[in-house]
Amino acid sequence: MAITAIKNFRPGHYLQDKSAGTDPAQLAPALAPGFTGALVDLPWAKLETSPGQYNLSLIDDYLRWGEANGRQLIFMLMDRDFRNIPAKSRIVPRWVPSLPFNGSIGAIAKIWTPEVSALRAALIGAIAAQFDGHPNLEALVLPETALGGITERNTPGYTHAGYCNEICKLIRTVAPVLKSTQLWQSINWLGPMNSPYLEQIATTIAETGIGGLTNPDTVSWEADAKPMYAVMRRWSPELTIAIGGDTSQLDRPGGAHYATL
Repeated sequence: MAITAIKNFRPGHYLQDKSAGTDPAQLAPALAPGFTGALVDLPWAKLETSPGQYNLSLIDDYLRWGEANGRQLIFMLMDRDFRNIPAKSRIVPRWVPSLPFNGSIGAIAKIWTPEVSALRAALIGAIAAQFDGHPNLEALVLPETALGGITERNTPGYTHAGYCNEICKLIRTVAPVLKSTQLWQSINWLGPMNSPYLEQIATTIAETGIGGLTNPDTVSWEADAKPMYAVMRRWSPELTIAIGGDTSQLDRPGGAHYATL
């Protein structure tokens, strides 16, 4: 009788470390009672030091921390920098095509293009080859769909439909290599309120069985203002749903925590 492997799924509260993946010791607050583990933002530039040259020792360090402390790890693969332009970013690799965003104060890889989509898929493949099936690896996460000022009007070659297609293509490409590890897509905006693209992404996740959906921040007063909420509600019976709570939205300093439901 064939047995189908069930992917890791350990619901609970996850403390997010937004310090750009530097030191597992910074996860000490996640050792408090009530936490299942931690979500760590990992800069692409630290994982792929030059084209096709991967240094995944940082992931290994965090997973060793998880093993030693009985905690699960979720890794967000950061393809954007909220503080530094492309020429100064230590998060977006200099050799990856990128653009300024967020009012020209940050940088984002052109993840809506086939070239960069293929690079992201290769990175996930390298991580899967070394760590898929690790008992303390809960999930990999793709950052939120909102692009901070990148629009069809101001960015040549960008379209909402093309961007959605690249995300779906990436999901289908890496699904076969992520046999035990979930992949979550963080959703927020992708086009106008009534766009079909977030629904298309959710459908692709369901069809591949790759994982689920998350979001960057959840606040009650936005319940009807962002399309992600309706999509997550519709798909909650079938997909892993991780609700992101950003404490900065509540005028509280610090990072965020995620709860998988």
